[in-house]
Amino acid sequence: FGSLARAYAEIFAQPPWNERWSEADVITKVERELADQKSFLTLMVDPVQNLVAGFCWGAVISKLSIVGRVQEAHPLGDLHGLYAMLDDIGERVIFVDEIAILPRYRERSVGLLDLMHLVWPVVMCIVRERVGVL
Repeated sequence: FGSLARAYAEIFAQPPWNERWSEADVITKVERELADQKSFLTLMVDPVQNLVAGFCWGAVISKLSIVGRVQEAHPLGDLHGLYAMLDDIGERVIFVDEIAILPRYRERSVGLLDLMHLVWPVVMCIVRERVGVL
């Protein structure tokens, strides 16, 4: 997970996040969020440097797990909007924890194609598992 952790830290160190992540903390986060049996991870890898250039991960989770997962990633004070959203979804959803591409790869002319490749496995999971999206 080293290359993934470095890409994550680089992306989220920039505005608007301005977060500081150690490689160890990112690896802990990834391992925790991929611990579910129905989790997924898609990587975009630079073919020349063999380094992670983009990523997408998450899992199929129960509706009851969403609030805890959101609070763990982004502690919020007011969850009324989230609870209102939960009323309108099925019992299981696909939850995308993270999706990002390093800035130097976003600027290429194939940026949208790269994004489509990252999310295609998510789309296939939605179809296969017959779940909603959040």
